[in-house]
Amino acid sequence: MKTGLSWLKAFSIGKKGQIFSVDAIAAVSVFLFILLITISYSTEVSNKISEVETDNSRYDAALAAANSIVYSYGEPSNWENLQLSGVSAIGLAKSRNEIDNAKLMRLADLNAANYNEVKEILGLEKYGLKIDVEELQNGQGIAEFGMEPETGSKVSVVRRIAVHENENALVIVKVFE
Repeated sequence: MKTGLSWLKAFSIGKKGQIFSVDAIAAVSVFLFILLITISYSTEVSNKISEVETDNSRYDAALAAANSIVYSYGEPSNWENLQLSGVSAIGLAKSRNEIDNAKLMRLADLNAANYNEVKEILGLEKYGLKIDVEELQNGQGIAEFGMEPETGSKVSVVRRIAVHENENALVIVKVFE
């Protein structure tokens, strides 16, 4: 008959089934390393997606502003003769892709005192704005509005070709943060 002690030895765990602490530490270390890489990578991807969304939002705003400036008459269509408080949209068009010189000169005149109001009307409150109108052939400036972006700013640029005073012109809209 077996004694109580020998019965216990029969059911004890042998060396074959034991986990060494070195094996456990190695397994946990590999798991933590993989987890750390996964978290780091997902954070980097998330930041990149956020940056791309911000760039896309800025570009969409620049595109909408450029299209409004070149393709629309503004609202009301005689906005250049009114106070800005009564203007809901700014457009330079005399007809599609043809710039009205009176509207262009009025926009240039608004630069100093009404920069923020013009940005707001164009839907660019949270961005900086620079609009250049140049002769297409030689690049000579016709009119400008706004401020140049600072070095290192994130800038979205939209270019539109239009007609000004029977000459081809290039309208450059820069929207920046």
